[in-house]
Amino acid sequence: MTTRSDLLDKIADLIADYREGELGFPMNVAHVDRWVRQFASDVHETILVELSHVLERTYIGREEMQKAVMAVATDSYLTGGNHARFWRNALVMPMQTRGRSQHEMVALVDEALKSACGTSLYEEGSGPPGPYVYLDDFSFSGETIGNDLAGWIRSDAPQVADIVIYTLARHRRGMAKALRDINRVADFVRKDIRVTWLSRVEFEDRFPTPYSPDVLRPTEPPEEAVTEAYMAGLRQPMYRKPGQTGTLGLYSSEEGRSLLEQYLLVAGAHVLQRCPKLNYRNMRPLGYDTWDSTGFGSMLVSYRNCPNNAPLALWAGDPWYPLFPRRTT
Repeated sequence: MTTRSDLLDKIADLIADYREGELGFPMNVAHVDRWVRQFASDVHETILVELSHVLERTYIGREEMQKAVMAVATDSYLTGGNHARFWRNALVMPMQTRGRSQHEMVALVDEALKSACGTSLYEEGSGPPGPYVYLDDFSFSGETIGNDLAGWIRSDAPQVADIVIYTLARHRRGMAKALRDINRVADFVRKDIRVTWLSRVEFEDRFPTPYSPDVLRPTEPPEEAVTEAYMAGLRQPMYRKPGQTGTLGLYSSEEGRSLLEQYLLVAGAHVLQRCPKLNYRNMRPLGYDTWDSTGFGSMLVSYRNCPNNAPLALWAGDPWYPLFPRRTT
């Protein structure tokens, strides 16, 4: 029988390398216990059971990230089988204007190439220039990729260009938005820009959609005063139909998923009420989202950082105690 202590141990082990060396405290059992104690005592075990199940599938530790990046560097679909030649001739684009993820992704690919092929991204190739390659770890809303590439197309892009966007994971709604923005700008400035987007994993988050979403999306509004007040002001609550555990099977069951959605939604509504610095446009209980909704609801977290598209209860700070203290620079 799995006990509360077992669940705390499991989650602490899963997230032990989160921002390792940066936080000044360990991601240990005491840390996880302090976080979950902010919820009503009678739901601790329920939250821990489902959270441990989900994080086992969505938390990307350092070792797993390195394996995933090695798969990118040696992806024959991308490189045509000659990895060293492709990357020497590719025009890699370290151009992200916000955050560190793209620069760190480029560095990881360079390390993987040195290990697998004895070459580097910074060695010049002898053949014709390959495609432009935009690397990043994850894509959520698509805003960063869309803005970065739209700005480049307006200014420095040649008249004709092939771009490969390669992300370890992407969310379908954000991918569609980014591609629309890129194509719209290319058409406006009359440049022939051809985009291919490759990813290792794709999360379903479109709305409305006939498919089962992988992000947190409640089936109904919780019966709780602060949350009900928040929900009353929404134009697009974005409920899902009951009985869906996601296309990727991230959740243990409909019951476990629904309870996690409800508890994190209520906690997020209280966080917005109590944390004035977070109470601004597009910040939602289940994470940053440009849709007027309950929030983006992604449960994807890496050892590097937690996205603001994840539920606020996972990362918001004082007076809330975060499970994943978020780096904002």
